[in-house]
Amino acid sequence: MKLFKAFNPKEKLAGLVTVPPDKSIAQRSIILSGIAHGISTINNFPLAVDPQSTLKVMQSLGVQVQNYTNQTDKLSLQVHGKGMSGLKEAEDILDCGNSGTCFRLMMGLLAGNPNKHFAVLTGDQSLRKRPMKRVSEALNQLGADIWGRNGSNYAPIALKGKRLNGGSIKTPIPSAQLKSSLLLAGLNCNDKLSIEEPEPSRNHSELMLKQFGAKIEQHNEIKTTIWASELKACEINIPGDISSAAFILAATLIVPESKVTIQQVGLNSTRSGILNVLKKMGADISVEINKSSSYEPFGDITVKHSPLRGIEISGSIIPNIIDELPILSLLASQASGQTIIKDAAELRIKESDRLKTMAQVLKSLGITVEELPDGMVIDGCAGKPFNPIDDTFDSYHDHRIAMTVGIASLFCTKDINLIGHEWADISFPGFFNLLKSLLCE
Repeated sequence: MKLFKAFNPKEKLAGLVTVPPDKSIAQRSIILSGIAHGISTINNFPLAVDPQSTLKVMQSLGVQVQNYTNQTDKLSLQVHGKGMSGLKEAEDILDCGNSGTCFRLMMGLLAGNPNKHFAVLTGDQSLRKRPMKRVSEALNQLGADIWGRNGSNYAPIALKGKRLNGGSIKTPIPSAQLKSSLLLAGLNCNDKLSIEEPEPSRNHSELMLKQFGAKIEQHNEIKTTIWASELKACEINIPGDISSAAFILAATLIVPESKVTIQQVGLNSTRSGILNVLKKMGADISVEINKSSSYEPFGDITVKHSPLRGIEISGSIIPNIIDELPILSLLASQASGQTIIKDAAELRIKESDRLKTMAQVLKSLGITVEELPDGMVIDGCAGKPFNPIDDTFDSYHDHRIAMTVGIASLFCTKDINLIGHEWADISFPGFFNLLKSLLCE
């Protein structure tokens, strides 16, 4: 349990800050480096728990990784790629920890392993409750051999690798994890594999596969085709995680007289929808793109405290901002007027049921909120400090809920406690210390 002090009207947030490297990009980089031929360099690899879980899984498959510190004093890795056929059969169960990205991407990689290796994937208590059927069903369409609880819906899940069939798959929802799992399987299919989504999802895998030399074609924002390919080692530079930056943006927006610049943040257009949403709410945000950025654009974001207004958040923007919706719902509670969030039922199958948990958090903060099957209706308090009904909050074993409560604590009328604050380390090690360092009078 961690105590958070009540809002001090003399304090504001100010300064320059960097956020942890993008864990979505990091996890893809370690997987693709591991199955490429040659030695790849990954610069700015994160210490967050999820990417470390993926790293350990790849090491269990025989991939050798060396750590070193580059000229910017950031952790970098040299990955000795084995090629897909060079992966070994794991001697034990592969533990993906809390990472759904790791689990789902490894399903595609291992189901399509031409060496016919056997593997078992599992995770922590939270991950074992999260549904995997949409991935197993899609891989089954390609001829995969997969077994697991409740019709291969829950971990542990066992797989027997084989060269899969190609073909065309239309996914039921826009999901970068599902799409990426299929793309990894497509690297060894007997024929080309085309994947079509109902709406665009983040495209980190497509961009990185091109960097590694895969034969892949993006026909439009929703359809991609991949052919069996041998990957070649390359250098990957990981920018700051915009999903982590979202919490610093939110803190600055709600604490009066604050101004913060977040440096070297990833600005991929399939991930940066939160900036568009915040500007629509009235946020004072400016972006400077680094002209030297390579395959993944990045730059600096400057944000100032701003009065916000309620809006509707729904439709095609939702897949782009799905990870940011918990902190956006907190910002909505500080806006003037009502905010409606719809089409976000996917939040119910994250680390926690984030619609349910965030509705509970907002109610405990004294906010009027209605939970919907696929979203929330939030009545904003027009920039007034939160007046918590409870003095103890639960993180629900969810890193984004823990950090959202941490941001709320900066603008509360009384001290509050947070159970499970350490879950923030899943994606943002040192989060609470960083917040404290930005506060000044």
